[in-house]
Amino acid sequence: MDTSKRQKIEAAGYRVMTVAEFLEETPAESAHIEIGLALSNALKARRLELGLTQKEVAQRLGTKQPNIARLELGVERSVTLDLLMEALLELGVTRSQLGAIVAGNNSRANQTSLPPKAIAAKVKPTHTRSISTKAPKNPTPRQKRVMA
Repeated sequence: MDTSKRQKIEAAGYRVMTVAEFLEETPAESAHIEIGLALSNALKARRLELGLTQKEVAQRLGTKQPNIARLELGVERSVTLDLLMEALLELGVTRSQLGAIVAGNNSRANQTSLPPKAIAAKVKPTHTRSISTKAPKNPTPRQKRVMA
């Protein structure tokens, strides 16, 4: 973002920050999300490379098509890194290729992963958060900070 645009946004009462700052993520949480997105993107790329449908991949893994769709999106809590890695290994990805994806050295995964973006958030001095009255069973570190 160029300096003049940033100054205009800040003059209007907004603060420019990264997505991770806005979501109050720790570096570990950000890395976890980036790894999950890279694995999800690699899974979809591998499936397409093999010319398989989600249904065919699901049959290979002993699951159903909607579960493969969730794995490829990688945005749901139920999608874990171990499930993504297991699916990739089942589709013939080697351990060293898997390591390259996790390390961010896979050019295909890097092309499709989300780049860090700057966002503008309105600064409200009296900002309060609404929290569900039902606490999650296993809260993430970010949820623990919000609930505190």
